[in-house]
Amino acid sequence: MTGADVLSIVGSLTEAGIKVWLDGGWGVDALIGRQTRPHNDLDAVIQLDQADAAVALLTSLGYWISLDDRPTRLVLGDGKERRIDFHPIILDRDGNGRQIGAGPAEAMPSARRRASTVRAALPARR
Repeated sequence: MTGADVLSIVGSLTEAGIKVWLDGGWGVDALIGRQTRPHNDLDAVIQLDQADAAVALLTSLGYWISLDDRPTRLVLGDGKERRIDFHPIILDRDGNGRQIGAGPAEAMPSARRRASTVRAALPARR
């Protein structure tokens, strides 16, 4: 998974109105502002109620579901060895995200805070 792949995927999801937050290695790299190592996949957080729309969009771009463990996890791949590992969340009225089945706490940091951090770290698309 290249940086260009990540920007294309995130851009496509965003343009379709699907909120996405980077997680894992690419999330760290976005915060640092550069790629620190090669990545085999893109870990991303989306809202659970937007998962079907994300799948529909990405299947139109050549991806398919390789693992569907919703509501906890959803993985899509393509024939180019690119993989997107979605971690779906549900947002509460305060904007805090919770990933169902993710462990005893099942809580993630505020999705709103993470979204503003990732937006600030990624270059603007024109």
